Parts: sequence; C-alpha cells; structure tokens
Amino acid sequence: MACEESDDPVLLAFAAWITGNGLRNSGHTEEALRLAAEAAESLRPRLEGGSQHLRSTFGALCLHAAVTAAQEGSDGTAWRWHDEADRTARQLPTGYAHPWTAFGAGNVAVHAVTIGVDLRTPGAALRRAADAIPDSITSVERRSRLLVDAARSQYARREHAGSLHYLQRGFKASPEAVRYVPSARWLAADLVLHSPVSIRDGARELADSVGAAAQGYTNAGVQAVSLGDRFLS
Repeated sequence: MACEESDDPVLLAFAAWITGNGLRNSGHTEEALRLAAEAAESLRPRLEGGSQHLRSTFGALCLHAAVTAAQEGSDGTAWRWHDEADRTARQLPTGYAHPWTAFGAGNVAVHAVTIGVDLRTPGAALRRAADAIPDSITSVERRSRLLVDAARSQYARREHAGSLHYLQRGFKASPEAVRYVPSARWLAADLVLHSPVSIRDGARELADSVGAAAQGYTNAGVQAVSLGDRFLS
C-alpha cells in the first residue's frame, strides 16, 4: 500500500518481488509467478534509458519468475525468464550487485544452478555450477546457496563424496546459510548414514558442526533434498 501511494513504478514492482516470495514460500507458486511476470512487464517499457536500480528490479523479478516456474516443473518458462535476467545483468557494470536484491551476474549464475536442481536435472545444475565463480558473488548467503545446490545435485546422482565436498564448501562460505536451511541440514545428516566409510568421518564432523543429528532426519532429508528449499530470488 505504501508503494502504491508513492506512485513509484520501481517501488511498486519491488513490492511485488517481496510479496511474490511470500506467496511462493507458502506454496502459492501459480499466483507468485503471475505476480512476478506482471510486475516485470510493467517495467519493461522503461528499461531503455532506465537506471541501474530499475534494471536490477526487473532482473530480480525475472529470476523470481524463473525459479517459481522451475518449482512448477515448467522447463521452457523457467529458462526463458532466466535468459531474460541474464541479458539484463550483462547490461550492468562488471561485479555489480543490487543492494536490495543482490541482482547481478553472480546472482544469475546462482539461480541457474537452483533452476537445474528444481527441474530435477542435476547434470545441468552441475554444469552451471562449474561455470560459476563463487568468489565473484558478493552475497555470502547466495554464494553458500550455489554450493549447497551443487551438493544437492551430487546427492541426486549418488555421488556422496562430491556432495560432501560441496556442502563443506557451502558451510565454509556461510555456516548460517547451511545450519538454518532445512535441506542442507538434512543432507548433512543423511550423508552420515549413507556415505561410504572412507568419507564418513568427514560427514559426521560436518553434521556435528551444522547441528544436524543423524537420527530421525533420513526420510525427511530425502524429501527435502528432492523438493528443494524456498529461497529469496
């Protein structure tokens, strides 16, 4: 309501970004996708000659729509919106990250991995992760998210050593982003139970650091890793 009263199209679009995240987090993906798409389209006529703030808000909405479409299993729609975000990020200065949404080239790379995971295509997610440069991502939460998604992809391929490697890197990047993300906690616990003996000590050490007791997490862990988490876009 405050954004509507301001009569600022960028603020109104940003309000849609925030509201859309809430809708998606509560399972209303169809409404979230529609809201993000409509808000992005409202900014499109203003892109030419628009400020970095406007372009970043548009790009963030594209990523929002991309991830939401991926969670619905809409492959073409997800990558179409992601490509739109990528084109927008390329028009911004190198290394730029929007202060509100962290939108920039690094954030676009993170979302490419998330989309691959949510579409149940771990191979595509890992290829995208290999192309990303974690240290170039200014947000430590997004940097950790990239590595956690790579760990989830390796887990889906039953590559437990690779999964543990990426999860350890994610924890090093941001302990909180692993400790308080359900699928990361469950994955850490599940690796203790199902990883090869050769890496089990490392898996147990990570699970202890995360605070994820192995007992009782296994079934929930499989479900969480397959379904994914709800992140801000």
